[in-house]
Amino acid sequence: MQHRVSSENPAPNLEDPRPQPFHGGSKKTDSDGLGLGLELEPKIAEQREMAELEKWGGDVEDEREMSATPYPYRRGTPGALFASALLMFRGRLVRSLPRTGGQVPQALSRRLARIFLGVVVVIAAVTWYVAYGRGHRFSSLSSSKWSGEPIPRLHLFMPINKGLANQRFCRSVLTAVVHEYDPVIYNWEEDGDSGTLQKAKVSGLRNVLDTYLSEGTPDDLVLLTDATDVWFQLSPQFLVSRFQELDADIVVGADMKCWPNDEDSEDCTGVAESPLPLGIFSDSDDESGSGFRRPRWANSGTVIGRLSAMRPIFQKMTEMMESPEYDKWGTDQAAFNIFLAQGKIVVDPRFRLFWANSFDVPSMMWINTPYPPDGASDTITPWQLYPPLAHHKLTGEIPVVVHLNDHANKAKLEEWWGTPWFGNPGRRFKHYVHGRAYNATLRFVEVDGAVREERLKDLCESHLDIW
Repeated sequence: MQHRVSSENPAPNLEDPRPQPFHGGSKKTDSDGLGLGLELEPKIAEQREMAELEKWGGDVEDEREMSATPYPYRRGTPGALFASALLMFRGRLVRSLPRTGGQVPQALSRRLARIFLGVVVVIAAVTWYVAYGRGHRFSSLSSSKWSGEPIPRLHLFMPINKGLANQRFCRSVLTAVVHEYDPVIYNWEEDGDSGTLQKAKVSGLRNVLDTYLSEGTPDDLVLLTDATDVWFQLSPQFLVSRFQELDADIVVGADMKCWPNDEDSEDCTGVAESPLPLGIFSDSDDESGSGFRRPRWANSGTVIGRLSAMRPIFQKMTEMMESPEYDKWGTDQAAFNIFLAQGKIVVDPRFRLFWANSFDVPSMMWINTPYPPDGASDTITPWQLYPPLAHHKLTGEIPVVVHLNDHANKAKLEEWWGTPWFGNPGRRFKHYVHGRAYNATLRFVEVDGAVREERLKDLCESHLDIW
């Protein structure tokens, strides 16, 4: 929408986040100089109200105007909606006030001015917090449809050493921050070959749980994900709710292949059958050599569990991986398959929590999604903008976390980036991503539990095009 500008109606100051006074129709202002328009004629006040409503609530065609306006007050954001509603209330209040000689009494004008400014301060504080003030220790959880249930605290841990913190890492962390997870990075100073880092992934988390989370409650939830090939696409409330549906202490992502364990061993044959119907992937599902198997084995790139269960499991897993017998595998996934066969953990077979795309790339579709799944009342994803999300077309699910581990070079990480809303640099979503990421901080925890913080922008400015 193009706005005509004249000498009587100067352009609004977009650098100032506050609602701008409307200069038109009359030179009368209130004696307080607060721009409340209490002495304007009712018709002029109505024109002013409508102009402000159009300014703060209307559509935007000029991306430069959008980017120049502070995030909380841009059109379509909570701040803009607050501002437009407040201006409407102000206009209607002014037109309904008693007048003496066509003007509102001065004492009443001053009293209303003080009330109005008090409301503005409260609304500004709330909208600023919504947009920027989320530097909290635990991932944000909303009760919404789960309001009758206690909501456990959720801790997200991502292991990586600084030598591997590349663009893929920055993108993975960005997707977490945008969905209001609070990532904690560990093993930043770790060094060694692939096998060493795999062992450190497990032993490092064991140490972090004993130090950083030493005061955590048994029902706190611990989420462990890989740090360079996972994308978050639903908020923490979906993850927690779906985890609780499975009625298990530890849930690991499901894989369509038992790897790297011997397929004829108890580690592979001893796991439970998939609850998905036979033939969902092909008529040759589960047949030897067919290449199509229903997911029922462990993929260690995504794990969630209660703190009371994660501590002993990761202690036992550390001891197992440090034994001489384990050296033939060189990856933590073998240990997860062993514990899965022993019934100590379960998998997420329908991909409601996690989806690993190895052996299953054709099953994923990107679809504009205008409504949250599960009947939830989620406000973190901008559903009103029809955000593209990954849907598993065979199970009908929208996974909370997408694990793109399809091939050795993981080409889908580049091919698909820009398709989901959180990776789209266009103006439709950019101000949402920018507003949540600009002041976001990452927490780095050492073996002894010591913590430091670093801004995402400082760490990833050259790797992300959202600034």
